[in-house]
Amino acid sequence: MKKKAIPLYLFSSFMIMSNQALFPVLPMIRDEISVSYSQISIFVASLGIVRLFLAFPCGFLADRFDKKKLFLLGGFLNVSGLVFLSYSHTIFQLIVSRILIGAGLVIVNITIMVVLAQMAGPNSKGAMISMNNVIHSAGGIISPALAGILAGRYNWRLPFLVFAGLILLSMIILAETFTDQRSDYKRPKDVGGMETKSYLRKNFEPGILRLAPVFAISFFVFFYRSSFRHTLIPLYGKDVFHIGVGTLGLYISLAGFVAIFSVFAFGFMSDRYGRKTALIPGMLFSTVAVIALFLPRGLNPLLIACIFTGMGAIINSIPIIVISDLVPPGSFGRIMGINRIFGDSGYFLGPLIVGSLMDQFGFRMPLYMLAGFSVFALIVACFLSTTDQAKTKERCET
Repeated sequence: MKKKAIPLYLFSSFMIMSNQALFPVLPMIRDEISVSYSQISIFVASLGIVRLFLAFPCGFLADRFDKKKLFLLGGFLNVSGLVFLSYSHTIFQLIVSRILIGAGLVIVNITIMVVLAQMAGPNSKGAMISMNNVIHSAGGIISPALAGILAGRYNWRLPFLVFAGLILLSMIILAETFTDQRSDYKRPKDVGGMETKSYLRKNFEPGILRLAPVFAISFFVFFYRSSFRHTLIPLYGKDVFHIGVGTLGLYISLAGFVAIFSVFAFGFMSDRYGRKTALIPGMLFSTVAVIALFLPRGLNPLLIACIFTGMGAIINSIPIIVISDLVPPGSFGRIMGINRIFGDSGYFLGPLIVGSLMDQFGFRMPLYMLAGFSVFALIVACFLSTTDQAKTKERCET
């Protein structure tokens, strides 16, 4: 891990911690505001809709403008959303706060992927980008448990003020230590007698065609995260198993603990043996996590689901890594923006569909839907075409 990336990882970790803090206290928010499953799902999904519209513009900005300013802008929006959330008393106020948080997260997430892709060499992209996911998982260990403890002892509003303070601290560190990383990619005027346009058509457009399955996987990843991890698991734990907010936070934290080892191991393997060696096991574990909730209650299926969710966490990184393999650095941010459009479409639709199904049919129907969708995505992953590592290295050196 490069030392230059440490302030980025710290900042990214606090940003994701503030988002992860929501999920164990989600049942408390729903009970206090007195809304239906569908309405609380709109609150969760509103983060996805703002990211859907901002994804491509943020990718363009990340390719062209000062990265430090983008990081600070994203942090300011996130802090504003957290403070507003802590003082919200209606579903409308909750949605506005979630929109501010979503805007901050999409700016930071896309910009940090652009910076890491530029920092990493051709044979270390999997390790560096997966390390960002490892740091997220480390935050996922602390954040839900801390939020659950603070909410159980005081109220659900306090954790968001705590994380707003941590983000402000990391913004100060980032402002003092981070130097903008400009892309080394330059469009060649002439390569082997070919004009620039012909060169780009030959090397870039085939990669774009190969990205269609990657975009499909991104849609599944965000659909899965928002509907299963961020909506169904906390509400299922509270309303079906009657698990307290503190214990629920520990379960979600356990998923983050397992994810640290899983993401690091599979990210390392993907650099040496190909992306499918990480993607297919990750998809399989994610599918098993959904199926686990069909187990008898005595086996504690919610705990098993959280463990397998952590084991499958590498699926969050693989689409980004494959894109960094196929796309020139100078266009990475814009393609990441397109990828996030597909992903955030899933993030927006997931909670809405699951919330509606829970209101009309209870918890079984959304589980059937998610299990079938997971199996289908696993099949798509098996046919995903990824770039050969040796060719990637050769192209980057050229």
